[in-house]
Amino acid sequence: MKNKEKRELGKQLFRDKGNKERTVNLCSEILDENSSRKNEMKFNFKLSIISAICVLTVIAVVLAVVLPIYFNESDTPMEDNQFYCEQSELKKYIVDDPQLFYEENKLSCRYLIEQSTGLWWAYYDADNSLVGVEQEILAFDDEVIDTGILLIYYSNYTMTNIEEIVFSVMEKDGIKISYATSERGAKYSHEILFEFEGYKYYFKLTSSSDDVIEKYFDLITK
Repeated sequence: MKNKEKRELGKQLFRDKGNKERTVNLCSEILDENSSRKNEMKFNFKLSIISAICVLTVIAVVLAVVLPIYFNESDTPMEDNQFYCEQSELKKYIVDDPQLFYEENKLSCRYLIEQSTGLWWAYYDADNSLVGVEQEILAFDDEVIDTGILLIYYSNYTMTNIEEIVFSVMEKDGIKISYATSERGAKYSHEILFEFEGYKYYFKLTSSSDDVIEKYFDLITK
């Protein structure tokens, strides 16, 4: 019982000292009120504890579900839309007007003009999405004759039959150039692959020279 309540009880008892029954009832009322207040405080305290436990339980459950998902998503690289295919799996169509085709499809890749025979093709995947273009090459320079093709395709495509070749690697102007050269009698076979400004350039050439790699790299990048 608090001191204030004791003082109030004393005053009341003093006023009612001639009335024993009134005194007993008064004491009982004060004690009951005090007990009720304590019980209410205990109940509210218990209720607060239970509520806090429920809230913490809900938070724990939510974190147990959400955190693994969050970390799994964080640990998983974002989809890069990388496509893998072989050149033979693509659909191939003749391009009659390369310049118009470039404009209509908003292509920004480089291509060769002076070394072109004028024959062009467009490649599409199974979803009819444009993958790239191919041009036939015929070049005559300083008694060196080069024939073959230049395949240009988007960087997010991987031509497995091309890029799984065992290439040698060199670097020029900070760009990796993969290449393979083999001698075929009096001629040389060259395969050259590099990536430049969002496109991959793949040359497959037959040449009378064993040194054409940097030449074609420069024709595209300069």
